[in-house]
Amino acid sequence: MEKELEYINSSKFKLGEYLYMGMGTTKNGGNQKVCLSVAYKIDYALKKALQFEVLNNEVTLKSINKVKVGDTEKCKEFIVTKGIREWAA
Repeated sequence: MEKELEYINSSKFKLGEYLYMGMGTTKNGGNQKVCLSVAYKIDYALKKALQFEVLNNEVTLKSINKVKVGDTEKCKEFIVTKGIREWAA
């Protein structure tokens, strides 16, 4: 995820080319996959997904998916680790 954070702050980054989706699972109901946030930058998707997780005890943030605008499949998945959670706090 560090390289992606560097990328969004570089001159190569084009706002609107990709979407970042904060993905999690529900604690009850069989670990259903849910989208917690959507943003144009990975740091904002992470921030909003973590805020949602704090407000809703029933979900757990697992990853941030990178999706090219217009596509329906992720092109990259970033697992949210303890270190990333501490960095974002």
